Order: sequence, then structure tokens, then C-alpha cells
Amino acid sequence: MAYVDTGSVTRNHFERPMVIDTATEELPSRARRKVENGDVVYSTVRPNQLHYGIMCNPPNNMLVSTGFTVVRDSMGVGGPFIYLALTRSSITTKLQSVAEQSTSAYPSIKSSDLEQLEIPMPTQEEVEKVRPQLDSLFTAIAHNENESKTIAGLRDALLPKLMSGEIDVSKVDITQLNYHLLVVAHRARNQLIDVTVLDIQMSGVC
Repeated sequence: MAYVDTGSVTRNHFERPMVIDTATEELPSRARRKVENGDVVYSTVRPNQLHYGIMCNPPNNMLVSTGFTVVRDSMGVGGPFIYLALTRSSITTKLQSVAEQSTSAYPSIKSSDLEQLEIPMPTQEEVEKVRPQLDSLFTAIAHNENESKTIAGLRDALLPKLMSGEIDVSKVDITQLNYHLLVVAHRARNQLIDVTVLDIQMSGVC
């Protein structure tokens, strides 16, 4: 079972989820909310700390904390549009103001506070034009972040071995390494998305 708490995501940057073997370990008491691809998770505590993100192909056994409100697309506009709409600075400021008026021990909002937000909806024509681009963009972001985590893990595992001399790189063929870097750069360039098509009319929204 994979579990994400509110402190492990900030501005759509997810730390590696906690992996729990339910055969031998108990789930955290707040691990109760199931999520699906495209769901937006938004922490109900201190909105100005920006603990929110969008789920891109989460594992089937993913749970998130009850400290999140899970926002699911029911209008067909796509999770990325909802994410961008909810994470604008004007919305954060408004929700933080609501949180500071709460009667709880710390500034917090309720799911109903998100439900009451007024967000202009795009036309069907705009959705058909923009949604595929947004979906591709957010998928690429998630893919790149996962690759970065993998590379960071390799770095942390290999660096001590390099420093101690356990691994000898003195005979590494630099020309092969440079070729590999060229291939990676070419692949990244081909994945670039023309964001100029994402010209949703947002005037009057902020």
C-alpha cells in the first residue's frame, strides 16, 4: 500500500510515497482517501503552505491523508485545468483568509469552502482544444520528476562508492557518455509541447 500525507507534497512536487506492507504493518490512521488519475489533492490546513498536487497515474493501492480534500473532475474539463484553477495565487489568498477565520486550533478550510469557489468554465470548444495539451504537459512533468528521483537515488547510491574508490571510472569511455547525453537531449527536445496553444481566456478570473 502506498500512502501520501499532506507534508509530502508541495506545489505538485511529490516526495516518494510511504510504502506500507499491510500484512505486517498498520496503516496510518489518516490513510483513508483513495485517489484516481487526474484527482487534485488539496491540503485543508494552512492553504498558504501550498500543499497540493495532481495525481498522474497513481498506483491502484494509493491512499492519501484525510487532511486532503480530493477534487475529482466531473465536468469533463480534465484534472490539469482544475489544478491550475485552484492553485492561482488569488485563490490561495482567498482560502487562507477563510482558514484564518476558522474555529479550529490552526488555520484550516473545509471541503465545502472549495466547493463554494466560483471558477469560470471554458467552452466545449476550448476544452477540446486545450485539454489534450494540458494532459500531455502534466504527464511529461510527472515523468520528468520520476526520472529525477531515479537519478537522485542512483547518485546517492554511487557517490559514496566513487569517493571511496570502490568504483573506478578512470577507464570510462567519455565518447559513449557524450553520445548518451546527446540522445537524452534529443528525446527531451522532441517531447517539448507548444504551450502557445494554451491561450485560455483567463481575463477576469484572478
